[in-house]
Amino acid sequence: MDTQLNNLTVVVTRPQHQADNFVGLIEEAGGRVIRFPVIEIRPLELGETDLATLGEGTDCLIFISANAVRLGLAAIRRLVPGMLAGTRIMAIGQATANALEAHGVTPDLVPPSPYNSEALLAMPQMHDIKGRRYTIMKGKGGRELLQEQLQARGGIVRTVDVYLRVKPEQANEPLQQLSLVDNVVVAITSVKGLHNLFEMVPADQSVWIKENARFLVPGNRVADAVRDLRIRQAPLIAEDATDEAMFRRLLALP
Repeated sequence: MDTQLNNLTVVVTRPQHQADNFVGLIEEAGGRVIRFPVIEIRPLELGETDLATLGEGTDCLIFISANAVRLGLAAIRRLVPGMLAGTRIMAIGQATANALEAHGVTPDLVPPSPYNSEALLAMPQMHDIKGRRYTIMKGKGGRELLQEQLQARGGIVRTVDVYLRVKPEQANEPLQQLSLVDNVVVAITSVKGLHNLFEMVPADQSVWIKENARFLVPGNRVADAVRDLRIRQAPLIAEDATDEAMFRRLLALP
């Protein structure tokens, strides 16, 4: 076993079904992992409006996350199996693209890192879009930047919510042992997950985490949220939210 991270304890907060790869990378490098999911993904039943949206067809189908692929692609294949033929498929990032590939779909467009709405909108293919129809497969209550910007550029945008992000019913016992170790990193990949974490722990534990833990985050938006919470140590910023980028940032620690 590699021992590059043998003095590090990492709190992995990814949803339970998405944590194994990241956990494996850390443990293979000698790190200790505490699993503490701060977001749970719950599938949503599609309503009549969603079914009508899918039935209308689209020019471009955008998947906003790997969960949108897992749940949205299944719904499309079940309800409107012909929708994928002749439709331009877009993924918000590499993890989403990988999920599409795993389900037998090759995306036509994937933005470069940092794999977010801003990166997709910056691509030349997304500038002259007047009159083009877009359907975004997403989680309920997520960011609206992509939809708003596509509409502002003249695109016709519909959204289909296929899952809900909720705060898990998670006992905080796994985090009680943090005060016994010296080198703690909390890996957080979203602003919502960050806020959920501090809602899930008692006040004394919250104070300890803010004073002693470092936060590993993907990009400046989550880093700014960490700073807003007055967490003492500066956030560790990875290039993007993929397991590989987050792990590389861990390996770069002094």
